[in-house]
Amino acid sequence: MSPALSVPLAVVLVAALIAAATDLWKFKVYNVLTLPLMATGLLYHGVVGGMAGLSDAGVGLLVGFGALLIPHLMGGMGAGDVKLMAAIGAWLGCR
Repeated sequence: MSPALSVPLAVVLVAALIAAATDLWKFKVYNVLTLPLMATGLLYHGVVGGMAGLSDAGVGLLVGFGALLIPHLMGGMGAGDVKLMAAIGAWLGCR
């Protein structure tokens, strides 16, 4: 597996495990996890892939956010879940 793919997968795996633990323990996904995760996903892809990587990460962020926005607005989940999915989208992109 190439480093360009293995780094984002490792980051997402660790972040998802942390989010799952805090969500099970406190019923909350914290901004201290999701917001830096979004920013570093955009930054990583901007540095590694240039503008094309940054735009791919940005589209991934928007797709992840949009995928859970309606269930959140209907009361099905918290905002932390939506932000976590947006951050995962920023790291994995929209390929």
